[in-house]
Amino acid sequence: MEAKKSKADKIILSATNKNKMLWKLVNKEIGNSQQRPNIIINTGDKIITNPQMISEKFNSYFTEVIKDLLSQANAHNPQQYLRLQVNDCPATMFVAPVTESEVIRAI
Repeated sequence: MEAKKSKADKIILSATNKNKMLWKLVNKEIGNSQQRPNIIINTGDKIITNPQMISEKFNSYFTEVIKDLLSQANAHNPQQYLRLQVNDCPATMFVAPVTESEVIRAI
């Protein structure tokens, strides 16, 4: 057991990404496989397995969804997307991080 721990220590210490190597060793020890099946999508007319093509299909889909939503919103009120209604809440306070020297200067 000690030899196994020593070997794992050496592997982790020599790794460029120690966190990744640690999790790789943990998963190997507990039997978790890092291999995941590739995503397969059906576009209706063909099945796509190429990861690059899949990402392009997702990009196209979400781009079109946004265009459709914007066109629907604009059909009802063309200036709707330009207006931003913010309701004031007097009981709310917003603060930003400050340094010690900024606090001393303010006092």
